[in-house]
Amino acid sequence: MADLCHTCSAPIAGYDSVSFGSMETGYRELCSRCFNEEVAKRGEIDFQHVNFEPIDMTDATGKAHRFHFRLHLLGDRVSLEALELKDGAPSGYQFQMLADVQRSEA
Repeated sequence: MADLCHTCSAPIAGYDSVSFGSMETGYRELCSRCFNEEVAKRGEIDFQHVNFEPIDMTDATGKAHRFHFRLHLLGDRVSLEALELKDGAPSGYQFQMLADVQRSEA
C-alpha cells in the first residue's frame, strides 16, 4: 500500500516521497508536487511543477529501459532526475540535472 501525501492525500510512489519538516515541528510525507509548492511558497518563488510521463529507451545491446522522472525545487536550484525502478525503488540507470531557478523580473 502506497503512502498518502499529507497535503493532497494522493498516493505517493515510493521513489517520489519526500519527508519534509524538522525535529522541532515533525515530519510530513509529501508528494513531489506538494513538496515543490511548499518550497516555492517559503522561498517566495513562482514555480510551476511539471509531471513527466515515463519513457522507454533501448540501449546499445537492445535492452529496454523505462525511466521515471522526479522534479524537485531546491531553493535556488531545480533538480530533474530520470531513474529506472525495480520493485518501485530506484535501481539501474539514474541521471540528474541541476539548474538555477530562473527568476522573473517584476
